Amino acid sequence: MNQSGYSSSDMLSMQADAIRRVREMQRRAQLTVARQPAPDPPPEPRQEQNTPLPLHTPQEKQGNFLSSLMESLNLDNDRLLLLALILLLAHEGADTMLILALFYIMM
Repeated sequence: MNQSGYSSSDMLSMQADAIRRVREMQRRAQLTVARQPAPDPPPEPRQEQNTPLPLHTPQEKQGNFLSSLMESLNLDNDRLLLLALILLLAHEGADTMLILALFYIMM
């Protein structure tokens, strides 16, 4: 007997049992893979038609509207960022003095 308390014949028996279980699992895995249907072939890429884009897309109109609104309110990128921060902090219930200080910086 060795330190584990099993005799040599017990160890050989457990090894043979482990090998048998591994082979059984491999056989089951191969059967499962064999039963799965083959994957569908990838679809053929569609050919895009070359159509001219309209001169004024909705995004351009929206961008023009926003830029004209920002110009009329005298909002540059820094002030717009401060305004967004003020709105976020006000929504989260931040300290009123902090919000007023940010308004002061924005002016």
